Amino acid sequence: MSQTIIENIFSQYFSSDSVWKQLEEPEDVLIKIVDALRPKKVANAVTLLPIIEILENNSAYLYNFKNYLTYLFKDRTFVEMLIDVGLNSPNSFRKELLKKITYKILPEYSDSSTMKHLLD
Repeated sequence: MSQTIIENIFSQYFSSDSVWKQLEEPEDVLIKIVDALRPKKVANAVTLLPIIEILENNSAYLYNFKNYLTYLFKDRTFVEMLIDVGLNSPNSFRKELLKKITYKILPEYSDSSTMKHLLD
């Protein structure tokens, strides 16, 4: 079902490069794609396979979709997003990124006799 909806969205907006450019709110197309991909039941997993298949089988869709995503994200700032995840300044980005990667590989050691260990 979602495959058909996604195919309809791609044929409507990405068969030609100029279709989505004529929209007043080009972001709405991305919202439609996400809504079609999002499972109706919470327990179901999200899969990108329908989009991957469509893009692999149609080079015009692929080219126009790349242009669309580039248009949407090229001038957007993401400072607020970085602050929300705890990266307060550009200087701390590398330090925090390294810290998050390290904790994924080697979990933080906490001494069981500390207050921090008790509250965590």
